[in-house]
Amino acid sequence: MLAERLAAFEAPSLDELGGLAALSAEAETLRGDVHADRLIAALVDANALGDTVDLLVGIVAENPFPLVIHSVIAQLAAAPLPNELKPGLTTAILSRIGTRQTPPEADMASECLAGAYLLSTAGHFSRFRLMSCLEEVLQNDPPHFIRRAAVIAGLSWARDRMPEMKGVLQRLAANEEAGDQATYELALTQLDEALTAPDQASMIAGLKFAEDTFSKALEQNPDLEEAEALGASIRALVLFCDDASSAAIEEQVDKAKASALSRQNELDHRSLRSWLRPRIDAELAWYELTNALQTLSGELTKRSWLRAVPVLERVAALRRALIPLAAASAGDTLRKAVADRLANSFLEREGLRAHLQAWVLDGATSEEDKAEGRRLLTELEEKAKSPGKAIGPAMRPNASGPTDDIFSQENPRIREMLATVLQSKRAVTSASVESAFSRLSGDMENHPDFAGSARHDVELILFHSLRFLHACLDIGSVMAGEVFGFLFEKGGAKPLEVELQRALLHWLKAQAIGFPEHTIVPEAHDVASGRADLAIILPTWRFIIEVKREYKDGSQEGLKKYLGQTAGYISTKPRIGMLAALDLCAQKTWPFDFDDNCWVEAVQMAEVADGIDRRVIVIRIPGCRKVPSSVKTPSASPDRRRPLRKKRVDKAN
Repeated sequence: MLAERLAAFEAPSLDELGGLAALSAEAETLRGDVHADRLIAALVDANALGDTVDLLVGIVAENPFPLVIHSVIAQLAAAPLPNELKPGLTTAILSRIGTRQTPPEADMASECLAGAYLLSTAGHFSRFRLMSCLEEVLQNDPPHFIRRAAVIAGLSWARDRMPEMKGVLQRLAANEEAGDQATYELALTQLDEALTAPDQASMIAGLKFAEDTFSKALEQNPDLEEAEALGASIRALVLFCDDASSAAIEEQVDKAKASALSRQNELDHRSLRSWLRPRIDAELAWYELTNALQTLSGELTKRSWLRAVPVLERVAALRRALIPLAAASAGDTLRKAVADRLANSFLEREGLRAHLQAWVLDGATSEEDKAEGRRLLTELEEKAKSPGKAIGPAMRPNASGPTDDIFSQENPRIREMLATVLQSKRAVTSASVESAFSRLSGDMENHPDFAGSARHDVELILFHSLRFLHACLDIGSVMAGEVFGFLFEKGGAKPLEVELQRALLHWLKAQAIGFPEHTIVPEAHDVASGRADLAIILPTWRFIIEVKREYKDGSQEGLKKYLGQTAGYISTKPRIGMLAALDLCAQKTWPFDFDDNCWVEAVQMAEVADGIDRRVIVIRIPGCRKVPSSVKTPSASPDRRRPLRKKRVDKAN
């Protein structure tokens, strides 16, 4: 009787079903009914979930229809569950997830795994239990179950950023039949990480890394159109930000649009689960961004800016859709990368900038677009004042100095051990490092700030930095690996500034005895109203290291253009800092020796009351260089350093 009523009414009320007494009387039959999911709405409306715990747990534990189970759990996830229902519900779901030996059991386990994700999102199921379920997925599980597990792991990572989820995806990606879905999900996690990068260079590098993983997913499954569409979209965006040719950008845009159209046709003929909606919205945001990029690169050479508006709007939509749980600043890194590319076009073409100014003042322009135009004009002014500097600061937590008591918590045995080494006859470094150390410290000898404890700190940093330079010159291409890979020519894109920054950061954290690891920080904010690439936080001051990449003129004279910015960060005493320059041009054909790659510059700031200069230690790292077997004999002497102090001239000669 009750089963007939459930079949007759799509949304029956509890009274129409005969009340709680009728449900209790036919509970055993209802557990396996094909329409059992229609009970849930009636029980929620009547606030009777707590009165039917055994029935609800029995349905989840025994009903043989996977789609019914999906509907039941989805409705429960959206309802205020009573606490007495949660333990039994969890036990039933875990039991069905763990039973997947036959195809029907695997189908049921797949739906229960998705249900566990929905309940965990609503706070009704432990996220750590869900993680345990995903970690227990085996390589010999049915392919469709592995694919569902990969999707759940990807969505869980986007929600919670649990590193274990990436481990699950990396393991499942090795499955021969279903690894393509896990690889695709892994690419999406890399895409999320790229969009939350602290600076534009890191973001672009991360986007390229994600695009490469999308390509791997496509190799595993050539029919994975979403991987092809997103990969091409990312390539188009990166090419646009790199100011590549219009033809190269349009080629990727066409690929992305073709794959996206096929993907859209597929989605139109499928019944999508509601919990997949954020994933589809993210795909659509990328496709819209790709449409906005179409023909834009070519149009920026003309007197029209109007098509740049959709790009900025699409980027904003992308941030909302793709990284809703990230900090508000994360999406701005991508937006600023596009804005930087636009700014370069405006600065190169004065007529285009005049057109923008007129467009902002035009009464027909919407207020929203006027605001966007004014922001772009402000960014143009900032970029015009600082050529070569990326628009907008990278977002990092402010670096603050530690207290003295942090430095007092030292193990006396470590101090004794180091003292024993230093007092012995054992060499602590090479002769070339010792010689350069004496020369560079001598070039700072006459500076009033190079004294007392500050001198001790600077000399320690100088010593460790010279050892870093020595290691960069000595290391071979095979052992360089990823951290030092920027030192050698490998074809493709030129190394990024962040690669030198990362290598120097890791070196100092691992090697700089005298400075605890937590005192060496990247992207330090609020440094002379700016952001320093590296900072060593000392009890009473900060030592600043500015990192630059140079691919036009890596000579000593050519690197002087970075001294102003480096010295600008040294606004408080001691007025001593460092410039680490990645030389991608001066030493590609003929490497300089160790002494030619380190020196000290004196930077005299204008209108300084005391007339005291600022000292900048320059460490030049030759990057993208050839291995010795490929180096040809030079036809002329290479550029060499010029020391700060004038050489003495022997009159007798």
